[in-house]
Amino acid sequence: MNSRREDGGFTLLETVVSLGILAAVMSAMTIFFVRSSTVTRQQSDYQAVTQAATVAMERVNLLHGVGLVAGRGEQQVRTQWQSAPPEVGKFIRDTQPAWQDPPVRHLAVWLSTDPQPITVAGAPRKFSASWYVGYCWRAAGSDVCDGVEAAGSLPMYRVVVAVTWSSKDCSGGRCVYAMAALFPRDVEDPTFA
Repeated sequence: MNSRREDGGFTLLETVVSLGILAAVMSAMTIFFVRSSTVTRQQSDYQAVTQAATVAMERVNLLHGVGLVAGRGEQQVRTQWQSAPPEVGKFIRDTQPAWQDPPVRHLAVWLSTDPQPITVAGAPRKFSASWYVGYCWRAAGSDVCDGVEAAGSLPMYRVVVAVTWSSKDCSGGRCVYAMAALFPRDVEDPTFA
């Protein structure tokens, strides 16, 4: 006669194996949730920065002519351009810096050379906007705006809006989103570049 009882329960080995499988599944799920929350944060930042850049460019659309350079002095503009991030540099490479000579102090500076904090409903956000204004000349029938005036070319303003924010997702902990538009110096309709 067999004196062993059929218990029908789990042995210690079965319990340890089950806990190991559960731990592996949970760690995979944790990695998934951490990564998805990172991607969600990045997408949220990108959506907010795109909207902020569009709003900053809309501010430019309200101006024309001297309003684009009003109150911007040569020294401030040169300092701003020398410290421009690489994301802006690709837009201003073929552009000459523009300023008001001499700056008229009683005019409002609509496009400051200093980064301006972005607020939403009066609350500051982690973003700031900068405007880079320069001259370029576009040959008739061409989409290229060059920093050198040529015969028959159209004088244009190139305005670059750069929105910056701090984030561990970008090199150096600083992210930059830039967009540019061309504005004929005598017409108010922008041509996006």
